[in-house]
Amino acid sequence: MKHVRRKFVAATEAGDGRAARQLELIGKLYATERALPPRPALIRTFKPSHSA
Repeated sequence: MKHVRRKFVAATEAGDGRAARQLELIGKLYATERALPPRPALIRTFKPSHSA
C-alpha cells in the first residue's frame, strides 16, 4: 500500500489536485487501522486424527 501512497504524494506534488482527496482517504484508512485493537496471535493446537 505504501507504493500506492507514494504515487499519490508524487502526483500531489506535481500539482494534480485529484490526488489530494485520495491521500486524505488513505490517511483515514491508516488512522482507522491504527485505532483497531491488536489481533490475538493464532493458537495452534494439536488434534490427533485418531486415538492411539
